Amino acid sequence: MIGKLAKMVAGHMMTHVSGRAIDFQLLADLAVQAECSADLCQQIRDANTGRHVLDLWRETSPQAFLDLLCQQAAEHAAVYVDHYLDIEFRLIDFDGRLLAMHRSPSHHHMLSDSTSKSNIYTKSAQVPPSAHKDIP
Repeated sequence: MIGKLAKMVAGHMMTHVSGRAIDFQLLADLAVQAECSADLCQQIRDANTGRHVLDLWRETSPQAFLDLLCQQAAEHAAVYVDHYLDIEFRLIDFDGRLLAMHRSPSHHHMLSDSTSKSNIYTKSAQVPPSAHKDIP
């Protein structure tokens, strides 16, 4: 869902917290980065909800914008788990259609043969210190 993704793009891992509004200025800045039209960027800046942003996107459908949103969210999530896990973000619309995705691979794939599965799961489950607060 676009609203949850928009919060993740801003580095807010607790997407259900009502005090964390969507940063429409950030979304508009990313639209500029994705080379969206000036008109679309302004409309995103003035949007009221994540769904509104998605409706605006549908009018011109610049794929680079949604791809960049997924990439930014995946990068924040990878930092949040200290790159211990593969992260994949998939943006779906309200009808369940895949709109965009991005995968951020773990930096810990190179495990020695002597590493047991239980050690892998234990290490992957460790929560980094940054997990106790939102990413700045």
